[in-house]
Amino acid sequence: MAMAIATIVGGLAVLWVVRSFRRAPTRPDPWDSEVSRDELQAMDTPVCVKCLTPVEDANQHYCPKCGSVTGEFTRYIPFVNIRFNYSSLDTLWRKVRAKETPLAGRVTAAILIIALLACGLGVLAGWLILY
Repeated sequence: MAMAIATIVGGLAVLWVVRSFRRAPTRPDPWDSEVSRDELQAMDTPVCVKCLTPVEDANQHYCPKCGSVTGEFTRYIPFVNIRFNYSSLDTLWRKVRAKETPLAGRVTAAILIIALLACGLGVLAGWLILY
């Protein structure tokens, strides 16, 4: 009996919360009247998502400044995508050496590099011991 009462009270509480959210006043969208569609289409120059450098060529796969991926289909290009798919250590090394990376980021990247190398050596040693 107590379980049924708790279920009913819980259901009514959920129903009350849902109704109160539906009745809450909504704010108007602040971006509707400020930027027109023509203005947005004029500003459609693609940029690097990491450093916000403008991308000059649509066929450019990597940013010349930071080396990050700029093309939408870079990962699907054979032989070119090797750098994209296997660049975790490269990215970590870049973070360790970059001057704009804070000290905590550099230390974290160095620890991750050491951990990745230790795991790789551990797997290699285990494989050599087994065979």
